[in-house]
Amino acid sequence: VYVLYSQLSEETKQTLNKMSTSNVRVELKNVSWIAENPNLYTCAYFSVEMYYRLWIPEIFKEYDKVLYLDCDILVRADVAELFNYDLGDNYIGACRDLLPKSLSSYITDELSCLPENYFNAGLTMFNVSAWLENGLYEKCMEKLNQFRNLQYLDQDILNMVCNGKVYYFDFYWNVMWSALMQTSENIYLSEKGKEAFLNCQKSADRIKLIHYTSGRKPWNEGRYCRYADLWQECAEKSPFFAGKPRIRYKLFWGCFLPVQTVKNISLWGCFPYSFNKFSPCLKISYGAHSCRMKLFGHLCLYKIKCSEQKIVHLLFGFLPILCLKRM
Repeated sequence: VYVLYSQLSEETKQTLNKMSTSNVRVELKNVSWIAENPNLYTCAYFSVEMYYRLWIPEIFKEYDKVLYLDCDILVRADVAELFNYDLGDNYIGACRDLLPKSLSSYITDELSCLPENYFNAGLTMFNVSAWLENGLYEKCMEKLNQFRNLQYLDQDILNMVCNGKVYYFDFYWNVMWSALMQTSENIYLSEKGKEAFLNCQKSADRIKLIHYTSGRKPWNEGRYCRYADLWQECAEKSPFFAGKPRIRYKLFWGCFLPVQTVKNISLWGCFPYSFNKFSPCLKISYGAHSCRMKLFGHLCLYKIKCSEQKIVHLLFGFLPILCLKRM
């Protein structure tokens, strides 16, 4: 397992090195020279580190295949299975992205790709020889210089350069949690993909990799979202969390208000619904040993009740002051 980095503390490096076992070697590679490239640009919550994957075949020329994973992925199956797939003459192997239909015109017009073939680059299997033989690094740099207003930056570049030369892995190998909060009608899905998508919404049992896409992560404001607890459980077993207690919250005061049914299924899994909807009203104060959150005014807590016939969405109101303290 190679960890590509440009800036890591000595303590973090030592902790990562200690994670090597009898059958797993963890090795760090400093690629700060990539981050210093003046042609790389960023936007939104993306960082320059996302471009590292474009150099992978150049860095690891001695391998036939290299599997790249984003650092916000929770692995729940043996990724060695992916190396058994024959990529043929395809440049890469990846999973189709669960795109909102609103982005279809952008992908078609700007990237000249079919929306149903657009892939998420968070999991990418590189066919190293095919990549090098076709000079894809140079082609990626050309696209980067040509397009300076891309929404998903290096992922968009990879989709343009690898268009028509992609081996598509099963949906379960890259389940994007931001998409699980959407309805199947709002995203591009085949009938087979729709069945897999609905299965992932119901249960995580068949998910091989959970990709915590979007700016909300299970370690920040996304800690209440669906499947965030799976990341927390895994993180607690790592040396980075050794001896640290799980974050729990205690309700100090609140007044219960009537329940309201909500029909918008896109709110799936968003437990503290109004934490994002009414963020200007939310005050978070950090101390040396605790984190206290207060909301003056109205707060809605979101809950889902499921049955075989229907899904019921409920809003619970608390008024006027809710105080949560991290224990």
